[in-house]
Amino acid sequence: MVAFYNLLRRLNRHFDDEGVVHLARRAEEFAPGKMLDLGFLVDDDDGDFRKVVAAYVESIPPAIRDGLRGVMYLALKATPPRTIVFALAPAYDYELTIWDMACGITVLYRGRYPGDDPIATGR
Repeated sequence: MVAFYNLLRRLNRHFDDEGVVHLARRAEEFAPGKMLDLGFLVDDDDGDFRKVVAAYVESIPPAIRDGLRGVMYLALKATPPRTIVFALAPAYDYELTIWDMACGITVLYRGRYPGDDPIATGR
């Protein structure tokens, strides 16, 4: 669970006022047809965290995952690049809510915690 919040903090840092300008140089990594890859959030020497991040991203339903990728791409391709604030809430089902305002974008992702197996927990 701590790793998940660490991931969220890093994601928000990369999409804040300063970070988004630098990340915009890598916008094509988020282009349509690309798979969402959050590896840029992980240091090269942090292999365990990289595995956790990759496994969690893979567990997100494809439509939600592509929605996340798409909003990131649009924000990074804007002139100037737009900030995104990411928030999360635990949920049984997966949801993605996006507020797109002139001052920036807010994304609320609702889904299961990493490692939450609905079959094993009986939910």
